[in-house]
Amino acid sequence: MSTLNVSNITDGTTTVGTSYVVNGSAKAWCTFNQQTPAISDSINTSSLTDSSNGQGDLNWTSAMSNTLYTAPSQTSYVSGSGSYCITLGDAEGYSNRTVSKWYFRNVYADHSSSGFYDSTKGQVTIHGDLA
Repeated sequence: MSTLNVSNITDGTTTVGTSYVVNGSAKAWCTFNQQTPAISDSINTSSLTDSSNGQGDLNWTSAMSNTLYTAPSQTSYVSGSGSYCITLGDAEGYSNRTVSKWYFRNVYADHSSSGFYDSTKGQVTIHGDLA
C-alpha cells in the first residue's frame, strides 16, 4: 500500500487543509431497520444486533480510539399523538458506549406511553477519532 502525504486539497478555486477532511469526516454512519433487523446502508458498520423490542447495538468495523465520540441519531416513526426517539443506552438503560459499538433504545418521545419500539428508519452518524 502506498501513502500519499499532502497538507492541502484544492478543487481549483477552494483550498482546504487535509486535517479538516480527516478530522471532520464521519467515521461511521448507518441507516437501519430494527423490525427486520437489517442495515439499509452504512460505512464502518459491521452488524446490527437486535437485543429486544426497541433496543440494540451497532458494531463498528474499525474501532474508535476512545468513547468520547458523538453519535447524533434519529428515528422517523410518528403516530397520532406522539413520536419515538432514538437514545443512547443499552438494554439495562445505562447510557454507555464502547470503542467498538453504540447501544441504542427507541423510546416514546412525549413519555405519555411507556415502552420501546422497533424503528424501521433508524439513523446514526459517528464523529470522533478512529483507533
